[in-house]
Parts: sequence; structure tokens; C-alpha cells
Amino acid sequence: MINDDYIIEVRGDVLYSKLIGKWDLSKDIRYSMEYSTIAQRLRNRPWAILCDMSQWSLSIKKPEKRSLVNTFDRRNQIAECWVIKDEKQVVALKPYLASYPHIRLNWFTDAREAGNWIAKQPLSYIQH
Repeated sequence: MINDDYIIEVRGDVLYSKLIGKWDLSKDIRYSMEYSTIAQRLRNRPWAILCDMSQWSLSIKKPEKRSLVNTFDRRNQIAECWVIKDEKQVVALKPYLASYPHIRLNWFTDAREAGNWIAKQPLSYIQH
């Protein structure tokens, strides 16, 4: 799925996404729904998330913990890695993973470093 606001691709056992621009709540919800639908293809095996947020910002000061985010099915997910522009993104998003201590989490400001970290996980990752 590619549009002006984001890219979502399955790359082997990795769900890759790149978020672009300034978002409001409606864009965030649309992305979350499409993301969850595409993620269903991976849930029957170990999988990971690689999300590039280096060109993204959410215009809402305090994102609400929506039920859609809280119920995202992370079955068999083993790792998650973020490409960030600053640590504020980590502070805002890390609480969403607090209920999943089994998921290895890491973040980088460089996309190559993030891709290299994901590639070291015990799964298939197709780099672009």
C-alpha cells in the first residue's frame, strides 16, 4: 500500500512502513486500519515491524490510546524497530509496547542501522 501519507510493505517476515508528513487523527486511524489488515498475512509465523518515522509527525499533542491501537494483534511478533527523527517519538510511542515484554524493541536515527538490526533477527528480511 503506497499513498502520499505512508508506505506499507511486507518484506519477507517484516512489516515495513514509512510515515510521511504531519498527521491528524483521521490519517492515523486510516493507517492503523490498513496496517492491521496487511499484518494479518504475517501472524501465523514469527515476524517483525520496521517503521520509518523520520519524516512524520502527529499533530495531536497527546495521542489518545485508542482501542484500535491497544488491540493490535501482535501474535508471533518477535521484534520492532523504529527509524526516528528525535527521542520524543520514542517517549510517545514506547508505552504502547509495555504490555509486550517478549518483543525486542530498538530505534535508530539512521535507516541503514535499523535495517541492519532487523536483518539480525531470526527471520527473513528483504531489504530494498
